[in-house]
Amino acid sequence: MSGMAGLGMNLAGALSGARSAPGLSVGDLGTLTLQLAMPNEEMAHLLSSNSSGIARRAGVKLSSARGAGGLPVLKVSGTAVANSVACYLIQDRLFMMN
Repeated sequence: MSGMAGLGMNLAGALSGARSAPGLSVGDLGTLTLQLAMPNEEMAHLLSSNSSGIARRAGVKLSSARGAGGLPVLKVSGTAVANSVACYLIQDRLFMMN
């Protein structure tokens, strides 16, 4: 096994460990779930709906939920690149709504 392959296996093991950062979890290799705090539950539902088009455009799965302390959160699940695109689209939409 080459050094890079070993590094990849170690990275995969580290990513799947229980020591995830708050608001970040790792499911299948390469799929990350971010929990973004939202101003209110309505905004989380609106952004996660199919009509927002964010999930389709970014290639992620979006859902709304309640996070720690009952805060409304928007869950973004996808690859790192897809999540970054989704975060950009979410930020843009939030900016345009205010």
